[in-house]
Amino acid sequence: KVIAEIKSLKTRGWSGAVMFVDDELFYPKDEVLKFLVDLEKLNIKWVSQATMTALLDRELMDAAYRAGCCGIMVGFETFDPCAYEKIKKYQNAREGIDEAIKYANNLGIAVGALVIMGLDSDTAATAKETIKILRQSKFGLIDFSVIRAYPKTSIYRDLLAQGRMQEGWWLLPDGAPYLDAMNDAVPAYLRVYYSPKNFTPRELQIQVLECEAAVNSPFCLNKLKNYYHLFVQGDKLITFRIFLASLFMYGQARLMLWKIKLVKPNQ
Repeated sequence: KVIAEIKSLKTRGWSGAVMFVDDELFYPKDEVLKFLVDLEKLNIKWVSQATMTALLDRELMDAAYRAGCCGIMVGFETFDPCAYEKIKKYQNAREGIDEAIKYANNLGIAVGALVIMGLDSDTAATAKETIKILRQSKFGLIDFSVIRAYPKTSIYRDLLAQGRMQEGWWLLPDGAPYLDAMNDAVPAYLRVYYSPKNFTPRELQIQVLECEAAVNSPFCLNKLKNYYHLFVQGDKLITFRIFLASLFMYGQARLMLWKIKLVKPNQ
């Protein structure tokens, strides 16, 4: 059905890149390999999301490249080994991340990282270490967000039991403050509706924005080298768009930091 939909778009004169909005496009492997063979025949460019396991699988990356993949975002969530067990992403503890990203980049596939902050293990020190790791990495685009506790999840139950979250937080009106959170000054994905362990909500939002600005800064020499390599190896237009997206995220983070810091906490 997906192949048929893309074909129908092409018959109506559509052209451009496709984004598969799927947290794990590359599983189960046998089915995915068959899908990628069919996708290859359509001669399109596309991006999607994946897990660390897929990124480490060179057979999958080779097949994805042949099928037109030019970018994937990987949900790493955290680079703190102490947090792996809590969030049950044990695959992140595996070695070979840098080599896997380099392999994908050499094919012409840009790799981005999705990172969350606000875990109980997160501190100013772990945030600083995360910035260091990411600025030295080969990621093309890095996106931060804060913990969101959804009903029927373990984190939702834990935060309620600890008195650190209001039941039915999603019923709060848009922009409503939660403790000292600056929810009216940031997009939805940065709004805080619980009490972090090592930050106030406002401090967490500032920390996330500082991280996002630091890792997407155009003044990072290693990042510029990564983009140059991708520009040479991969799709030039897609690489340029990723670079512009990174610049936008940097500028947006700096602007929101400025807005938040203008307001005193008791306001």
